[in-house]
Amino acid sequence: MNYRAEVDGLRALALIPVCFFHAGFEIFNGGFVGVDIFFVISGYLITTILIEDLEDKRFSLIKFYQRRARRILPALFSVITACIPFAWLWMTPRQVEEFSQSLIAVILFSSNFLFWHKSGYFESGAEEQPLLHTWSLAVEEQYYVLFPIFLLTFWRLGKIKIFWIIVLLVVSSLILSEWGWRNSPNANFYLAPTRAWEILAGSMVAFLIWGKKVQDNNTLSFIGLALIILAIFVYDESTPFPSVYTVLPVAGVTLVLLYAGQKTLVAKLLSAKAFVGLGLISYSAYLWHFPILAFARIKFDETPPLFLTSMFLVLSLVLAIFSWKFIEQPFRKFPFGGIGKKSFVLALLTIICLTLVTGVIGSRNYEYNEFANKGQKAIMAYERYERKLVYREGECFLEPNQSSKDFIKLCIGEEGSRYFIWGDSHAAALASGMVKYLPETSQRTASGCPPLLGVEITDPPRPNCKEINSANFSYLKANKNVEVILHANWKLYKFDVTKKLKQTIETLQKFGIEKITVVGGVPQYQPSLPRILVKEGMLLDRVQFITRPQTEVRNIDKKIATMASTTNIKFLSALSILCDLNDRCISVIDTGEKFVPSAWDYGHLTLEGSIYLSQLLFN
Repeated sequence: MNYRAEVDGLRALALIPVCFFHAGFEIFNGGFVGVDIFFVISGYLITTILIEDLEDKRFSLIKFYQRRARRILPALFSVITACIPFAWLWMTPRQVEEFSQSLIAVILFSSNFLFWHKSGYFESGAEEQPLLHTWSLAVEEQYYVLFPIFLLTFWRLGKIKIFWIIVLLVVSSLILSEWGWRNSPNANFYLAPTRAWEILAGSMVAFLIWGKKVQDNNTLSFIGLALIILAIFVYDESTPFPSVYTVLPVAGVTLVLLYAGQKTLVAKLLSAKAFVGLGLISYSAYLWHFPILAFARIKFDETPPLFLTSMFLVLSLVLAIFSWKFIEQPFRKFPFGGIGKKSFVLALLTIICLTLVTGVIGSRNYEYNEFANKGQKAIMAYERYERKLVYREGECFLEPNQSSKDFIKLCIGEEGSRYFIWGDSHAAALASGMVKYLPETSQRTASGCPPLLGVEITDPPRPNCKEINSANFSYLKANKNVEVILHANWKLYKFDVTKKLKQTIETLQKFGIEKITVVGGVPQYQPSLPRILVKEGMLLDRVQFITRPQTEVRNIDKKIATMASTTNIKFLSALSILCDLNDRCISVIDTGEKFVPSAWDYGHLTLEGSIYLSQLLFN
């Protein structure tokens, strides 16, 4: 196929925002669309190669897979091999377990399935998973496996019919993604069926311009470039992806591919040496940047300062240049970077086997991991905290797919209940202790649902929140003497929480509900309290304190406290009880019988932590 320098420029345009997004530069809040740009480019290039081979009657499935292996695997294995020693040195036993599982998944081209399975409301520390970014490689690899078979099967129908079949698949996949982000957002994000339309959009372009010269159209190519840039700077993490919103960058890339002929300004811009150079090393740079940033966060316990983060990105580029020159390029040339085919295959199989063995060893449950000492195992066991019974999950703490009808009668407690706690999973955690300390406590909480009337939660989707909150309001109108406790992970929600909270309180007061208390946020730790305890060498042998910035929690607390004073309701600060003014927070509490972490993840209280807080809040 004819080389198009502007395509390498597009690769650079994909690489830059996605790297800055992962590095935490807020100006690139939509930088994740870089992955979608890569998808379209891959679909275009791979389909062009396949059509060319099929037209010339020299297509070989085995040779195609060989070329893909030579293109992808050497650099990929180099990166994951480099990650292994840092993982063993710097990660906690639980993190080693997760990393090792990802090693196996990468080798099996299934890391998107792993991260889909691992991702959830209670999961934290995604930025500290060095191989998280390989989910997109897995999607592409699955495309590489299936699409050539599809083309080979339907080639006899002719290119026109195949094109329209691809159009049908694109439309179907896009519709599925629209359903997916509303009903199963994690699966929608990670899995190939809802991502396929982006790659197949590139395949459509390949069919449209096969055997033709790329058109010179300044207007359309500029519109395409503008759509890409708009998505990068307008979108953010709250934008559902993939969805119809994804059409913007995907359409932008297709317009550039279709209409950025050599004479257009867009082609000349994207063909600049700097863009082409970045495009050439984009694969290696994409592979290197995320593990480097992840290990930096692990080493620093948080995201490093932007200056230092920038240096890590520069390091990624340096490693990418070496990787491109000494690994990618040699292995793309025949015979396999100077070694024979048999030697290459043998070396590849050896590396795969060693990586799998390493993954299997490391993925052993940390409770049985010989690399973890007894004290570490005791702490890390809390990351498997059994919250179902403690939080009354599925009964008084509803999952996203449940409605208010699923609340059981026991949630209300006995007649004459004094307290009614209402909120999200943080409220469920607080309720667990309140129920023990104050048996006259009623609980009606729901995952990801703050106690705010009339609010729809879309990130992540919680379709029943509005209905659940309305049902709780109806109960309170009929039981006006109960003291309402409103609690949530206030800083989680992207809208003006204070404004919505004030409106909710005023509505309650309008209907004669006067006893209202708002509990502020609890301290939060990234990636999790148990991991920090292990990393700092603490044991469950005494009361322990940890200093971590709680700026976000304090800021939202101040706003809520000010609002509370204007509405004549009570505000109780959990942060002022659990932390001092220097953000030195109690992290291991003494129950009288044993020492227990106050939280089991980034902020959800253990039962003992909840009892401790409840006693001090409602003494």
